[in-house]
Amino acid sequence: TTVGKPSLSLSAHGTGRDVFIGVGPAAAVDSYLAGAPVDRVTDLEVDPFRLTTDRQNGTTQPQAPATQKFWTAQASGPDPKITWKINDGSYRLVVMNSDASPDVAINGRFALTVPHLFAIGTGILIAGIIAALIGLLLLVLGIRTSAGPPSGDPANRTTAPATR
Repeated sequence: TTVGKPSLSLSAHGTGRDVFIGVGPAAAVDSYLAGAPVDRVTDLEVDPFRLTTDRQNGTTQPQAPATQKFWTAQASGPDPKITWKINDGSYRLVVMNSDASPDVAINGRFALTVPHLFAIGTGILIAGIIAALIGLLLLVLGIRTSAGPPSGDPANRTTAPATR
């Protein structure tokens, strides 16, 4: 890719239990969590921070997440941290108790890193300034051209009487 591979970093601090963080293919994660009570994040607001979730009830408890082989990135413990190079495809980010028990509670941080973002922004800014200058030049040339000498049929022009 032309901008490099963006990466997602996530850290969590469990409030009383060990916590698991994992990223896995959507189909595998959905199959693993089928029938379990899950809160899916449907919206994330940053300022002020707010998560909107959709509760999906269930009665089963999945096996401990660290025993699963499908995770692309994973970490567990009292303060797990992962950094995942984002890939094409459909993935799910999962935060749960390490023993797969319900009612996870964490304090977390996440960061999205996009390589070369400053250079991309600077390039777009310079291109915008150049486009604005070209537009201004064309506007000035258009105004100067329309303010030139009158044109049209000489018979329709009025002339001042000659003085002697």
